[in-house]
Amino acid sequence: MNDAVYAEVRHEIITDYAKVRHQIVTVCVKLRHKIVTVCEKVRHELRRFTHECGGDLYTLNMLLHVLLNEELRIQNKHWVTPFDTPKFHRRLFDELLLNLNNKFILSVMGPRRVGKTTMLKQAINHLVKDGTDPTDILYFSLDTHTKDLLSIYNKFIEELDKEMWGQYILIFDEIQYLDNWASQVKLLYDSLEHCKIVISGSSTTDLRRGKESLAGREIEMFLPPLNFDEYLSLRGLSVVTESMRWKEYLRYMNHQLPEMVAPSIDPRAYISLLVVKIISNDLVRLHGLKDTSTVDTIFRIICKSPGEVIVARDLSNELGVDERKVRTYLRYLEQALLIRKVYNYSRNARKSEHRHKRYYPYFTTLHWYVHPYEIELGKKAETEVAFQLGAEYFWNDRGREIDFIVGDELDIGVEVNMRNSVMLKHIRSLVTSSIVKHKFVVVKHGGNVDPRVSKHATAVELSRLQLVYSEYTG
Repeated sequence: MNDAVYAEVRHEIITDYAKVRHQIVTVCVKLRHKIVTVCEKVRHELRRFTHECGGDLYTLNMLLHVLLNEELRIQNKHWVTPFDTPKFHRRLFDELLLNLNNKFILSVMGPRRVGKTTMLKQAINHLVKDGTDPTDILYFSLDTHTKDLLSIYNKFIEELDKEMWGQYILIFDEIQYLDNWASQVKLLYDSLEHCKIVISGSSTTDLRRGKESLAGREIEMFLPPLNFDEYLSLRGLSVVTESMRWKEYLRYMNHQLPEMVAPSIDPRAYISLLVVKIISNDLVRLHGLKDTSTVDTIFRIICKSPGEVIVARDLSNELGVDERKVRTYLRYLEQALLIRKVYNYSRNARKSEHRHKRYYPYFTTLHWYVHPYEIELGKKAETEVAFQLGAEYFWNDRGREIDFIVGDELDIGVEVNMRNSVMLKHIRSLVTSSIVKHKFVVVKHGGNVDPRVSKHATAVELSRLQLVYSEYTG
């Protein structure tokens, strides 16, 4: 078998394997969702049976309490023995511990699988080791059990024979699944003066919805995917040369979630499972989607063409879907932290809102979802810059274009150019623009930068962008 035939056969095998694996993952996620739905229906039917047949309310409540009691014991392992957590701590860990010392509600947001739950459990272990009674800490994930918070708290008090008005730490994970969560958190906060309340979630809009009622009561933290230093720490590496740094940075862009750093993890399968869970489980539960295929298709389009302008009307014609649904699905994907929307900058905010937007995967590693489709380095680098800088704006006016407008004052222009040789003509729009005061061009390692470029803009290697930008902006 010659090399060409071998390569073709190998590619077909890998493609078929990826498709089968994706189908298995999809089925598993759907089965899990059905199990959760069945459990909720059982509870509903128990209540209905009691109401219609004059059943024993005491017996019904006992059954429901047994379910909740089991959940409490399973989820609060630390009451008996510490949680099994990694030694590695995310860079926000110390800030989390510091924020546990004040009265305010602490809200921890971030994409799925970045380590929010792990960080919370590490904090619990730290508190217990520091002398806190482990039974004074309640942890409860609402991912599979959406009981109201007051019932959970009452069961916690009852089960451990605690004082109702004691001083406790109450941690509610994946709170976006709870209906009217903000009003329930406010009720606990206003009623339990000596308790510290911590909430976390993976859907930005669902966590922000209703937060008006928590105004003045809340501190918000956002946990992003790994930064490069965290990645190196997890890998146990110390970069000593620029070429080594570049090599590791290219690998980092493909492994930006903590569990993915381990060499035994298949990144394609890991990201497939993650995305399918978000689209087929989270979006179904939060928004009642009946068919997720169109949402999945839109996300794939964005992964394959990061940074492209998406016009809802054009996409609706292409997919044969109502334009309003396309807009809604884009909003769902943005809320789920799967995509990033970047506006066309204008000093007039209303104009920016009505101009065409560009869309990127929320962080670079998500491109694995469309593997083996190959994303060119330039587009991958754009996605990476948007992620590292939290970019919200680009600029395009009559063919003149700057990749990103960033900074607190929106006065920093950033152009991404992965050519082997970067010439002045390649960044002409950035150089001649009067809408930004400070100008950066992001380049690859080993590339040649025309000396004239450096007279007009600061050239920064992609692997050092976050460091340089942080130092520059203070």
